[in-house]
This record gives sequence, structure tokens and C-alpha cells, in this order.
Amino acid sequence: MTQPMPKPYSTTAKPFAWSYSALEAFELCPKKYAAEKVYRTVKGKSNAAADYGKEVHAAFEKYLLEGRKLPLDLVQHAPRLDFLRGLPGDAMPEQRLALTRDLRPTGFFDPDVWVRGIVDFAKHDDNTLVIVDHKTGKLKDGFDQLELMAAMMSCYLSEVDGFALAYYWTKHKRFTRTKLTKVEMPAVWNKFLPRVMRMEEAVKKEEFPARQNFLCRNYCPVTTCPHHGG
Repeated sequence: MTQPMPKPYSTTAKPFAWSYSALEAFELCPKKYAAEKVYRTVKGKSNAAADYGKEVHAAFEKYLLEGRKLPLDLVQHAPRLDFLRGLPGDAMPEQRLALTRDLRPTGFFDPDVWVRGIVDFAKHDDNTLVIVDHKTGKLKDGFDQLELMAAMMSCYLSEVDGFALAYYWTKHKRFTRTKLTKVEMPAVWNKFLPRVMRMEEAVKKEEFPARQNFLCRNYCPVTTCPHHGG
């Protein structure tokens, strides 16, 4: 089936904004990112893994914040979730974060938003904040996403000096952890800014080259791409 031609894109009509997932998608393949998020000529393929991830996140939030029972297939995670519930401080529900270019909090869909993020679970205790992100995929190295969430939360909670960050990997039933302090937040932003600038420049110039990756064979909806099916 022939796909429609991309509609002309105007950077003045919709100010540039990004998120960690959008940045990852752009870096994986600019052409796929543009088709799905800029021109919207295709829709991303839904899959069982993504649907399962949403179900797990919803069940964990209800257990952690409301004390609801876990579904039978998730009961095995109760000891780790009970550990989180037992940490000192006030539990915070899923947090939708949005900042302007000068790192001021704003509305998630306000016209001046520059970066968006969502924190799965947090606990706030005086000048310390615990941030946890639940991961249902393969175990990976690095803490980029959590570091970005900490940097964003720091803009909301100026009194917080220390950040304890953890991924909970459901397939392995284990945490991976790191720590940050408030004074390290400029370094976090400086690490992301060059990547975001490349993304914004591509949007302004409408230059989205195809980049072959693991999604090409079975999971990419951009059938006109030369790498599709490869």
C-alpha cells in the first residue's frame, strides 16, 4: 500500500519539545521517528510486550499506593515492592513532569513545554528523594533515563539534595541502583543537551535519514524505507 506523502512541517506551528523516549526513538532511526511523531503518516505498531508493560505499571502503582492485591502472575514481585513501601518518606504517585527551556515547571501540554517526563514511583523524605522506574524488558546498563528524571524532579523540589535512583527489572526480580546529588544536576543536563540539539536541528531542517536497526525486519511500520524487512 502506498503511504501518503509527508505533510509540510512548520516549526513555528508546533514548538520543539522532547522526552527521553522520543530522544531514544530519534537516535534509533530518525526516519521512523519523523514518520510517527513529526509527519504522523504512520502509527507505531502495538505489541504484546508494550501492552504487558502498561499492565505491570498499573498493577504496581495500585499495590504501592493503594494497597490493592497484585494479580496472581505478579505476586512474585511483592517482596521487592514491599521493600519500596517500607522506605521512609511520603510515597508519590506517578508524576508527570514538564519544564520550559529555562527549566521552569510548566503544564504537561502547555505551549512553552520543552521537555516532558514521567516518574513511575517516588518517595520524598525531607531532603532526599527515591525514584524508581519499573522495567519489563531486557536488563540494560546505564542510568540515563533515571538521571534525567532526577534532574527534572530537582526543578520541582528545590529542597532535595540527594537522589537515590533505581530500576526494578521484573524479568530478573532485581534492582540496579545509583545515586546523584543536587550539585551534579548541571552535568546531567550538559550530557543530554548535545543529543537534544541534534534532534532539534533535524526537526528544523526536516532531515531524517533512515538508520538500519533491529526493528527493521519485523517491527517498523515505515514500509517505504529502504531498510524495511532487512
